[in-house]
Amino acid sequence: MIEEKIKMPLGLKIISVLMYINTIFAWIFAIILILASPIAASYISSLEFFSSMGATELFVIINSLGLGLFAEGILCYFVYKGLKRRQAWAKDLLNILSWLGLFGSIFFALFMTDLKDIIQNAIELVLNAILAFYLTFSRKVKIYFSRREI
Repeated sequence: MIEEKIKMPLGLKIISVLMYINTIFAWIFAIILILASPIAASYISSLEFFSSMGATELFVIINSLGLGLFAEGILCYFVYKGLKRRQAWAKDLLNILSWLGLFGSIFFALFMTDLKDIIQNAIELVLNAILAFYLTFSRKVKIYFSRREI
């Protein structure tokens, strides 16, 4: 009996493509932050609001943000590859992050007062809820990650 190759569900294809796009943008912005940090730090330190901070401290902060974005890009790339290779850890990691995002959106909604922030938080809440419930309860996702091809 020849087993048919299991196709990736459309929702997972969309999620994996978005993870790949997120990887590219994270790396681009990380490189921009790291390369522009000397110029940006000296300019920002000259502003009155940041006058108490020196250019060195701002340089370290901007570089840290760039390295954080680069690390996020690496994580997104591995999740993308894991989803493509039917690795359950990638689905589990994405599921944990989406549930944390869902609960974080609910928590931060308690402190929102500005309408723009409320709308942004509502959009994040809906997207995280869709992602979390899809990865947790979708029958197609469960089947895709449970079967192994011979």
